[in-house]
Amino acid sequence: PGQTSGQDTIRILIPEKVVNAGTEYAVTEVGSEGQTELINTGYTSKPFIIQFPSSLTKLHKGTLTHPNACLVFSPMQAVFPGEMFRDCTIYSLALPEGMTEISNNFARNCRIYGEVRLPSTMRHIGDYAFAGDKFYESKDYEYSNRIKFVFNYGLQSIGYKAFFYCNPITVRRDNNDSNTLVLPGTLTSVGESAFEGIERIEAEALSDNGGKVYQWPYGYSHYGTYHFVLPSTIKYVGKNAFNNPCQLISIVSYAPIPPVTSGTLADKIARDVVLQVPRNAYTRYRS
Repeated sequence: PGQTSGQDTIRILIPEKVVNAGTEYAVTEVGSEGQTELINTGYTSKPFIIQFPSSLTKLHKGTLTHPNACLVFSPMQAVFPGEMFRDCTIYSLALPEGMTEISNNFARNCRIYGEVRLPSTMRHIGDYAFAGDKFYESKDYEYSNRIKFVFNYGLQSIGYKAFFYCNPITVRRDNNDSNTLVLPGTLTSVGESAFEGIERIEAEALSDNGGKVYQWPYGYSHYGTYHFVLPSTIKYVGKNAFNNPCQLISIVSYAPIPPVTSGTLADKIARDVVLQVPRNAYTRYRS
């Protein structure tokens, strides 16, 4: 920090090649197994920009520590190595244009204190991509489970447990510490338990789920979700959240106490829908 006085930003550029004893080597790894705090940004309040080379294949656990307004820029490449940021600590992550897929375990158990920005070219988020290994209850990690994501229009699929124990948000709703997650309309599939840990389902969030498709030469075929399974963390379900479901058969709730609702869950239901609840919580769901 003493050498950066007067500068607004501290930039760390990791080169693609280094020369050692007259021999040139490509930089493929940063850090080493068991080593920590290779890049420690906690000693200054100045924002950091760290740019990685496109030759990088692995960023070792503990390489980045104690982020203090540390903005981590990605390599200028369309493909990242698997588990690139697993177990790391970073402030913000801006992924490059041209990148179309986030690999499995990409940033699993990564403590992110700021924002993750996806490029307009992103199409697939892999299994456990941003999943945590547990919820952090300590105030020190208050924001590590509330990562702000900028989801791009064009995103098509989110993998199995991609945001498990993560609680991503796109905007903070109000001052009572509740948040909103808005996903693009281009999504065609969301993996099992992708957002397990979510607490609210807003009004009409899952309404008009399903319809008819004309299929030659046999007439209409139906599509839509048959079963919704709500995790035990759900505390609120908005009015008509499941309104007008063409194919819905059952809603399963694992919450021992019924979620608070702001009216009927569905004004238009095409068939009988069964609500399944935990056996020891039956009397609480009577009404």
